[in-house]
Amino acid sequence: MLSGSTTVVRCSEPLSAKVGEEIVIFSAERGSYHAFGASGSRIWELLEEPTTVSALCVALRSEYDVDEERCLQDVTSFLEELQQAELIEVRPD
Repeated sequence: MLSGSTTVVRCSEPLSAKVGEEIVIFSAERGSYHAFGASGSRIWELLEEPTTVSALCVALRSEYDVDEERCLQDVTSFLEELQQAELIEVRPD
């Protein structure tokens, strides 16, 4: 379970490219392909360096009109999907 103090970072293996407003990710190791819309793409960009879930929410709230609780729920859910797809590394609190 992810919390606000959990540190996350992208895995180095997947290839990613920006296509318009979307980020497209291909993992040759997993044989999987993912495409993210604007907010998912922004999260992916922010994950280039290790960061906490809370820091992600602070950055996103400065760019999008979303309340703190909703942002934390949505970001946590998205990060859990990325974790299951083995696209991010989660470091213990």
